[in-house]
Amino acid sequence: FSAFSGFVDKHRHALATVALLLVAGSASLACLLDVESNVLKFFQDDAEIVRDYRYISSNLTGLSTIEIDTTADNEGAVAAQETFVVTVADALGKLPGVSAVKTDEGEQSTRISAFVNVMESRKFNDLVEQTQAVIDARKPDHVSVLTTGTVLLLNNVQEELIDTQIRSFALAFLCIFVVLGVVFRSLKMLLVSLLPNLLPVFTTFGIMSLLKIPLDTGTITIASIAIGIAVDDTIHFLSRIGAEQREGDSLDLAVGRAFEKAAPPIVFTSLVIASGFFALCFAEFRPLMLFGLLSGIAMLSALAGDLLFLPALVLLIKPKFRNLT
Repeated sequence: FSAFSGFVDKHRHALATVALLLVAGSASLACLLDVESNVLKFFQDDAEIVRDYRYISSNLTGLSTIEIDTTADNEGAVAAQETFVVTVADALGKLPGVSAVKTDEGEQSTRISAFVNVMESRKFNDLVEQTQAVIDARKPDHVSVLTTGTVLLLNNVQEELIDTQIRSFALAFLCIFVVLGVVFRSLKMLLVSLLPNLLPVFTTFGIMSLLKIPLDTGTITIASIAIGIAVDDTIHFLSRIGAEQREGDSLDLAVGRAFEKAAPPIVFTSLVIASGFFALCFAEFRPLMLFGLLSGIAMLSALAGDLLFLPALVLLIKPKFRNLT
């Protein structure tokens, strides 16, 4: 680790530049991430449930439906409702992705069931928008219309969950660095700790974008895990540098001693945790497999950020450690 410290000291400018480029490049790739909620992709392509769904979609009507409930507000609107149901059912049957349309009539209410053979949330939501356009163009007065369906509700719930996770992560990220700023009482120290903790988050999202791995309920939690683990190692390393400097060492020497004392536990714990995550890559359930793969990558990215880029930034920016406990 002493030799590694010398390498960081010698190439501090290059390492800081690489860190900035990695964060910037990964952040730009992260903007291209897709949000997907196709539950069939949770399973392997040869899984029985996937084969059954494909068979039903190809040979029968499909398992997903868009349900349209229509209700005449009064008896005078019943005739208009009947005409509306007929025209909407005929128009829906011509939409791509709709395999069959069925109507279930009551006294003043009728349900239109459009059977669809798509499960990808983006395609399904596009089909819902087309369905809504068909409804809006034909809806008569005094007829109430409600569009629903199990898959539609599932997509809405998952999208809301992902939005909530993103907002929660942003709030947690902000709180973490506000606390670091209060503890360190130094803008330089806050800047030093910022980049290494952004690196694992954006690197993981950038790799997801390159590998076409969508953002869903399984992968959205990885960012919170990455930032939590990276912050722990950052505080550990900075605390050791501060302790060594308060003993009278220069900053360069304090960083070298911090490598000798703090780097081994950081490396060993990170490798053990990453290995545990990578073991999940053998799972057949895809969300679990992707969670293990991406969490392991986030752990290694956090390790690189704390051992390469963090000390390089400390040596460049030279923050004061007097308030660090």
